[in-house]
Amino acid sequence: MKKSLMIFAAMFGFVAILGGGVLLYFLTSPALKFVSLYEDGKVERLEELYNRKIKGRLSEEKLLRSRMKGKVQATADDYLLEREGYEVTMRKLNALKKLPLYFLENELFSCIDEIEEQHDKETANAVRREEKEESTSTSESSSEEKTTETTTEKETETTTEKETETTTEKETETTTEKETETTTEEETEPEPETSVALTSFYYTVTRGGVQTIDTCRDIYGNVYRNVLAGTESNVDNTLEYTLNGNYRTFTGTIIRDSEAKLSSLIDPSRTDITVTVYGDGQFIYRSVSANLRGGEYQEFTLNVEGVRKLKVVINGKNFIRLCNAELW
Repeated sequence: MKKSLMIFAAMFGFVAILGGGVLLYFLTSPALKFVSLYEDGKVERLEELYNRKIKGRLSEEKLLRSRMKGKVQATADDYLLEREGYEVTMRKLNALKKLPLYFLENELFSCIDEIEEQHDKETANAVRREEKEESTSTSESSSEEKTTETTTEKETETTTEKETETTTEKETETTTEKETETTTEEETEPEPETSVALTSFYYTVTRGGVQTIDTCRDIYGNVYRNVLAGTESNVDNTLEYTLNGNYRTFTGTIIRDSEAKLSSLIDPSRTDITVTVYGDGQFIYRSVSANLRGGEYQEFTLNVEGVRKLKVVINGKNFIRLCNAELW
């Protein structure tokens, strides 16, 4: 009997110690502290906590991944259901955006796009309401002015009838002249220029390989369209277009792709991760290397008037992108 009681007491003590250890772990776990701070909106402390106590610790990273599941969507839902304001919501999401939480990346960008779209709609609706109120106020003031003018005209109508007729005739002539001038200006106004996406053109690959992509993101999460990218590394991926002198301007944006922030294989001493443009064999433009400061975002506008053959060279697979490429 005593032996049984001793065994029972030993097992009970072991379970109590184990349970206490688990409880202590959950009370002091950096990952759980991270989630708590995020939910309470104290996001200014997240970056320091992650870098000092979570990053590189597999157990904490695994626990964080488990506990943060669905938190981003819940934050977006709080805004959409008007439980939290726009500034508070974006402050929380932007705090996560600064951290390398790759398991949250798709959900995070999707929620940010959804929130900004809703915020833009709300702002536009508020502007329309203000314009409507101003229009109503202006209409009421105009009605009062017209009533006063009508009363005055009736009082003086009998004595100024001839003068009024003369004035009306002059006003009619002036209005007719202005309408004629306006019509002439509208008829002679040049039509606005239109652009054509470079990705819609037929092209010939003369070296390496090139692919067209509908959309991509830069390292800051911004979305771009009409994208061209090389398919081989350390090669001048070259493609040529036949313009036959039909276009005057070539515009586009060169970015560092979002995949670049995940890569540790880029040599910072390299200066050849570029986009280069030639017209009829003559050099026109070369971008700053995308792995250098200033190379992560570059806009260009090039004169291609009279160019029959346009050549574009992209060096840098999965790192540099030619976006929003258009001919005018």
